[in-house]
Amino acid sequence: MSAPIARPHDPETSWDAADAQSATRRQLVQAAIVTLIKSHGPISDERLVDLYEAHRFMHPSVPAATPQSIRTRRNELVVEGNVRAASQRGRTRTGSTCQLWTLA
Repeated sequence: MSAPIARPHDPETSWDAADAQSATRRQLVQAAIVTLIKSHGPISDERLVDLYEAHRFMHPSVPAATPQSIRTRRNELVVEGNVRAASQRGRTRTGSTCQLWTLA
């Protein structure tokens, strides 16, 4: 697993946030994401965030994470080859099309 990095043009707060992510914390969030995709996938990022919050409520050992952090951890799982884009597209609450994610 690679360490989180901010993009060169990101503000200092993004670099601070990247530095604050420990390997253990990233692994806990990623493990919860894998569990949720396995149980509910294919799944959109929007639904993943909603389910993550409910999962965290039921499992206090799962760390709090912002929607952006959950999407970032999911993307890390894509880069690592553990999660992939599903063949079908989904819809957001507002009716826009969105990517769905499934286990690789």
